[in-house]
Amino acid sequence: MLKPLLKKYPFYLALLPLFILTHIEREYYGLISYRFVYREIIFLLLIPPVLYLFSWSLMRSHRKAGIMTMALLLVYYFFGELKDSLKAAWPGSVWQSYIFLLGFFLVALCVAAVLIKRSKAKFEKTCLFLNTVLIFFVVFDLGTVLWSSVNKKGAGQQALTWSASSEKPDIYYFIFDSYTSTRFLRDKFGFDNSRVDSALTKKGFRVIANSHSNYNLTPFSLGSVFHLDFLPEADTSREYYLRNYLPGVGKVYENPLFPGMARLGYEVYNHSIFDIRSYPSSVPAYDIWGLNTIYQQHNLWEKMQTDIGWQFPRWLRSKRNTIQEYAASRDKHDSIAQQHISKTIQQPSSKPKFVYGHLFIPHSPYTFDSAGNKIEPIGVMPIDEDMKAYTQQIVYVNRIMMDLVEKILSSPKRPVAIIIQGDHGYRFFDKDKKQWEFPNFNAFYFSNGDYRLLHDSLTNVNTFRVVANTFFGQQYPMLKGHTWFLQYK
Repeated sequence: MLKPLLKKYPFYLALLPLFILTHIEREYYGLISYRFVYREIIFLLLIPPVLYLFSWSLMRSHRKAGIMTMALLLVYYFFGELKDSLKAAWPGSVWQSYIFLLGFFLVALCVAAVLIKRSKAKFEKTCLFLNTVLIFFVVFDLGTVLWSSVNKKGAGQQALTWSASSEKPDIYYFIFDSYTSTRFLRDKFGFDNSRVDSALTKKGFRVIANSHSNYNLTPFSLGSVFHLDFLPEADTSREYYLRNYLPGVGKVYENPLFPGMARLGYEVYNHSIFDIRSYPSSVPAYDIWGLNTIYQQHNLWEKMQTDIGWQFPRWLRSKRNTIQEYAASRDKHDSIAQQHISKTIQQPSSKPKFVYGHLFIPHSPYTFDSAGNKIEPIGVMPIDEDMKAYTQQIVYVNRIMMDLVEKILSSPKRPVAIIIQGDHGYRFFDKDKKQWEFPNFNAFYFSNGDYRLLHDSLTNVNTFRVVANTFFGQQYPMLKGHTWFLQYK
């Protein structure tokens, strides 16, 4: 009974976009916030009927129009993946250029249209094949998603199993995004940032002068910190677009540190840019990781807008978020995060606190001067101007940092550990300077004064190994200071 229907009707026109959506969900299970991508999804679903009407106007046959529409959809949906694959294989060659690829597919589709229109075939077998294959793909992806969901619910989140024989300290872990080291600022920027080092040292901090991050991209850097280990998933051979950050985001989301702290009896606070399983961020999020680009990759028009849209006439360009809109969203996030962090510091608690705060600044775009006054963000600047703007924002960040430290140390209720880090250093967008992206700011305060495990070249991955050994009786070895440069766009 089903087979005649599959031969007759082009269900595949609805199944193809459904397959794209289920496949994305399978690949990025648990990492898609659909409130950020509903427009892209609606557009993907609307394309088949629009192209079908166009094809029917040419073919005047519903079955032939279905086959022609399928040919158009395959190009429209998968051009982006093909383009990027060819670019990776033959960078700079004519074979991956838009002129060649668009010309090739235009000719191919015109030939296909002529052949389909002239054909005497009923296309029943083709219709049956396409329907059957896509039903299988969709069911497979849905089954995989369901299996992943059941397994995750059954397995529970991995948690560290530490114990504490003495009073547990309040632990504050603060990240200032892209904050490089004082030594690097002196040597490469000609900027003296030693005042903040001196101010922290006077309060009992140990500043790690030669500290390095282990990864130059935020999700992978923080993922390794929260797993207390390196990430074998990080691939130095590939080029990371925003959507490729999601495996790193997943490592942060499913980390063992946060549930481990809760098991130890900590009240866990997350005031950051990441959601963590069972501990979502207290700060309202926006599309930080460019989730919309995952879907736009399957949209020929949006792919062209991203790659070569600047060459289009103004009236043909899609409206995109401006640097001003992005900076406003980022600064709003940081402002709310600061408020929540300050409130948590001052909030009485019968339990010890584990507080993770993460601010975007001093990462570009630069929106503050050294006094904290708002300035107009600029997208791309000459490197010397960019570095100067960065250092001005560093001065403002230091004020925020010292304010938080003062609040914590002004009235401690129990022992305290404070860790202040850059997740990575200043970003040069220059592969010849890739090792310059790893030096980062790194400072520790332990109220018990036990700094025996700290050394001058400590890297971020060892952060909570030090904490575990110092406060919770663990015997973690310190990992070597390896760095992995992840290529980015």
